[in-house]
This record gives sequence, structure tokens and C-alpha cells, in this order.
Amino acid sequence: MRPRRRRSPRARWATCALGLALMACAPSGDHAAPPAPAPPRLTLADAAPASVADLCAEAPRAWDVLGADGVVARVRGRCLGKETRGTHFVTQVIPADGEAPARETHLWLSRSGRPRLVQIRQPLRVTRVRWVAEGLLVSLYGDNHVTAADDGATPWVLTRHDLPTRELMLRLTPPREDGTITQRAYVPERDEIVSVRLAISGAGEALRARSEHGTVELRAPGGRWSAAHIESVTDAAGNLVYRERRAQEFEPVFPEVPRPSYTLPADLQARAVIIPGDGDAPTLAGELVLAASGGDERRCGVVFLSGSGPQDRYGFVPGTSIDIGSHELHDALARAGCVVLRFDDRGVGASARGPENPGYLDLVDDARRAVAFLMRRPEVDPRRVVIVGHSEGAMTAARLGHERFRVDRRPVRPAALVLMAMPGRNLRRVIESQVRDSLAGRPKSEIEDAIAKNREIHDKIAAGEPVPANVAPVAKYLREMFEFDPMHEIETLSIPVYLAQGSKDFQVSPQEDFFPLARLLRKPGPPEGTARVFDGLDHLFKPEPGRSKVGHYNDLTRHVDPEFIAAVVTWVREQAGEPRR
Repeated sequence: MRPRRRRSPRARWATCALGLALMACAPSGDHAAPPAPAPPRLTLADAAPASVADLCAEAPRAWDVLGADGVVARVRGRCLGKETRGTHFVTQVIPADGEAPARETHLWLSRSGRPRLVQIRQPLRVTRVRWVAEGLLVSLYGDNHVTAADDGATPWVLTRHDLPTRELMLRLTPPREDGTITQRAYVPERDEIVSVRLAISGAGEALRARSEHGTVELRAPGGRWSAAHIESVTDAAGNLVYRERRAQEFEPVFPEVPRPSYTLPADLQARAVIIPGDGDAPTLAGELVLAASGGDERRCGVVFLSGSGPQDRYGFVPGTSIDIGSHELHDALARAGCVVLRFDDRGVGASARGPENPGYLDLVDDARRAVAFLMRRPEVDPRRVVIVGHSEGAMTAARLGHERFRVDRRPVRPAALVLMAMPGRNLRRVIESQVRDSLAGRPKSEIEDAIAKNREIHDKIAAGEPVPANVAPVAKYLREMFEFDPMHEIETLSIPVYLAQGSKDFQVSPQEDFFPLARLLRKPGPPEGTARVFDGLDHLFKPEPGRSKVGHYNDLTRHVDPEFIAAVVTWVREQAGEPRR
């Protein structure tokens, strides 16, 4: 990975609002400002640096952030102790009008006081910075880039208002004989490494650190540099911008992996339900979502079938930041007048686990039981139930579209299917394509060797032969999936189908999966269907401005595209919105 391009001096000065907290807005290199006048002589009883252990043993620290109208934020920092990754320090920035932090910066230091890892945690995302040979590796949502220091020095990481880290930097770096300190810092808000030269002056406990951007007032008990604390910071015009305050104990708020959350909209209601088990089939927990307004008449119904891998009823993947976004579609369909059944996958949330290592047909049976359950609910007209499936769930929906369900002793088939990002090829070919894509740029021989090993394992799975231990838990699932022919399932359907695909989906190919399936829907005769590619959307039907990657699925600021949701809702209402005559 190559270093990031440096910005122009003009751009540096234009974004210098961070300078008061960082004391690090001076241009570097050929554009550096003239050196400041020599400071008064510095006198210290002990100029030795602090130890990381001593820094960690101290009480929490805190400051007010001051603006024209008074306190605008509070900053506090403390050590959380020694861990495998190093000694853990945390900074919180809290807006003046709230108690919850807007940001936490987590820093791990080595025993010698060198920074090892930084996590900038916010409610919906975590940016990670770690030190590598080339410089600083900055990671967010699986996208990585390296920012390198011009002189090869190890920079620290300083976010806006991070006074606790600034204090650590000072106490771990004693002044030179001329009373100056030069520090390098990476500023995430600007994605740039900047430099500051501090002139330290004073004697005894009262010390002062000056730069062209302002002055830091320090107190060093006993004249020891290792004990120095930042008392206040003023800008170049003499305005007070930070002042020390009494600190209190606190704990971090934001997790290392942000978790998605869901709140039921006020115009909807949810009714908890349990889908009964049968034999080895586990009970499944879920809920019916419907508009809060409306009478007692029977409504259209929607069953949502999730894609591969564990998901809860909202589309959250346990233990990750991934929000598939399915709850956004559920709520829109409920708001449009349908009763939506969403449920936790087996072994997730409140659903029972069932036998170990289920096969694909076991998951099909879970979906079958869910459809039958919804059709028999008193709130639902069984003749107007639509199955909506995503990815693997779309394949399952296509299978169930051929079936009839017993309701009041009468056979009832689904009214229609919505198939989102459905593979059109056999899973063996889909996996092979994914292996090939994951190795793009590698030597051809390496790619072909990986493909050959993959085929060998798949041949053994198909034949029921022993496979490597890491594959054995999914062998039954894969063997049953390999027998599924998506083209045949679609071609032989006799109910309406809505086929949807995102143009930037890298897991299911628009060219190799969607278009062959779409041609089956456009031929004369059943199934009657609509097929549409949504430009710029990924596998989750969320807008993707760049190249879609798995890491981007962790971005909780992205949402399912409103145009896609509106198109699905309109089509479902056309197929099942009104009672059949």
C-alpha cells in the first residue's frame, strides 16, 4: 500500500481548527514557520520521563473545553490497566449538553511507552490505527491505507480535544538540553501527519510549553517532568480554550465492535409469536409486525426468509456490526397494510438450536413451518401471503413457491414471491467464482491450485466421502445445496415473481446469476414476473459509492435504498394488497 499524498500548505492552514487541542497545525518541511524566539532557561529538579506503569497508576484526568459562550464540551481520560495488547488508556469527549460521550479514543502503549494500537470508537463505527513498517495503517470497514511520516519518526495519534493523550506524549518525552520538544502526530480528522515544536520554560513546579498556536500551562510537582500535568491551554490571542477540572471515575461506553439496534416505529405494533417445533425441528421465536391502525379485517401476509449464516429477526448478525437491513423492508411492508412474520434463525436469539450441523433441507423446513404458521393466523388472509427471500432465502422461497399449504383443510399456495439477490447458478459454481475473485491479482498458478483443491473437496462432499475437519460441520448443508437447480425452480413456477438485484453485488453476479433468471421470467407463459437491477446497490440493497466489500457491511450508517423498498412494497400490494374475488 502506498503512502497518502500530502496536502498543500494552504490546505493545512485551512483546516487548522484542531490546532488548539493538538498544538500541531504548523506546516512541515520546506513550509515550516520561522523558529520561535529562544525561551527562558528551563530548570527541572528531574527531567527523566515518566514510566507507563506510573502513568497508569494515577487517578483520572479531566478538562473543560471552552468556547465563546462558555463550556462546550468536557474531556476526561484514565488508564484501564495492562492487557495483552499493552497498557490501555482511554479518552472520552462529552458534549456540554449531554452525559454520554460522543467519542472515545482507546490507546495501547508498549512497556517502553511507544504507541501500539489506537481505536477511535463512536456510536456507529470504530476506526483502527496501528503502527506498521511503512507508517500508520488506518482501517475502517475493511478499507485500509497507510499514512507515512516524512522523516520516518513514529507519530502518535491525536483526535480533536484529546488532552489526556497530549499529556502522555509530554510526560513520556522530556525536553532536550535546549528546552524544546518536537512531536509528530497523526490527525485522523485530516488524515495527515503534522509536526509541532514546543519551547519549554519555567522553574520549579510552574512550567510553560509554547508554540506558535498557543501556550500550555503545566504543573510539575517537585520539579519532576514525569509528574507534569496540563493545567490549561490558551490560543495565540490569549484566549483560554482548555482548563483543568476535577475528574471522576468512569468506564468506557462504546464496545470494540458496535452493535446494531432496533426500535419499533410508533405507527407499528409487534406481537410476539412462537413457531412450534416438530420432532428434531426446533421451535422458532419471532414476531408479527403490522400497522398500529386498522380494523379486525384479515390482511395480506409476508414471510421474510433471511440469507445464509445466522441472523436474528431484524437482520442482525450476532457478534458483529452487520445489520442486513431487512427490518427496514419489514416495517415498510407492515406500514403498507400487510402482517409481516420475521423470526430468529435456529440457534439465534430466542429460537431453539436444534440438532448440530443442520442441512439445507432442515432450513427449508424451518421456512415451510413459518409460511404455514402465518397462513393459519387469524389476522391474515391465507390466499394473500407473499414469501420474500434474500440470497439463500430467495432460493428457499423459490422452492416453497411450488408447494401448497393446508389451511382449514384446503390447499393454499403462496400468492407471490419476492426474490432478492438470488443465485442463478449452482452453489458450486458460485463458490468457485468467489474463490477466484478473492485471489484476484495473485499468480495464475496459485489461483488454479486453489480452485482445484476447492473442487476436490466439493467432489467428496457430493459423493458423501470424508472431508477435512474444518469442512465437516457444513458438509450436509453443502451437499443438499449442490442438488439445488435455481434455473429449474424458477422456470417451473406458476405464481408471480419479483426478481431484484443490485448492480454492485459481488456475492451474486448480475451477469451470471440475475440475467439468466430474468430471461426465464420474460419468456411467454408462466411464471409471470418482474425483474429489475437496481443501480449502485450492493448485496444488501444498500447504496455503495465505491467497490463493494464484505467489510462495508459493518457500516451502520448505511441503510436499505428507499427506492428499492418502495418498488417492492408497490409490487407486493399489487399482488396481495386487496382480497381476491
